[in-house]
Amino acid sequence: MKPIWMRKPDDITQDEYAAFYKSISNDWEEHAAVKHFSVEGQLEFRAVLFCPKRAPFDMFEGGA
Repeated sequence: MKPIWMRKPDDITQDEYAAFYKSISNDWEEHAAVKHFSVEGQLEFRAVLFCPKRAPFDMFEGGA
């Protein structure tokens, strides 16, 4: 089976996107939005971007 970002967006269900998001983010909620795209030219790549429903609780705390 191909990785989700290598497949055509039309072939992927919302449940597959949700399961993939939860597996890579360790979030218990589903994502708010997803953008699945590819770029072709001098540089070629495929990507899936997810926007979480909530910001991380420590997003604005200092420290590394």
